[in-house]
Amino acid sequence: MQPPTVPCPERIAPQLVTLVGRPPAGAWRSEIKYDGYRMLARIDGSVQLFTKNGYDWTDRMPLAAADLARMAVHSAWLDGEVVVQDDDGRRRASVWRATWSRSRRGECPRRHCVRGVG
Repeated sequence: MQPPTVPCPERIAPQLVTLVGRPPAGAWRSEIKYDGYRMLARIDGSVQLFTKNGYDWTDRMPLAAADLARMAVHSAWLDGEVVVQDDDGRRRASVWRATWSRSRRGECPRRHCVRGVG
């Protein structure tokens, strides 16, 4: 059976945090705050990476784009954080800066933390 053919939107807005005075009544969920770089990934035959403000950063994050291209996904938007951590799982500015330059050469470890799938 073939998946339904629904065009992938050209753009979506990121899921943004809304400050409230108290949690809502009833059931709700929370998530860990990852400290990284917010990215929206559009997968539709190719991968494009966008900042939360809509700038195309695919060329600035070629490894992230290549990782996402290997996923068994035909068409989707992923809203998440590109996270770089030290060996103990902590984010450090020095690790991020070093990884940023190594990423362009294809040499760095990284983690993609996805918060929403569309």
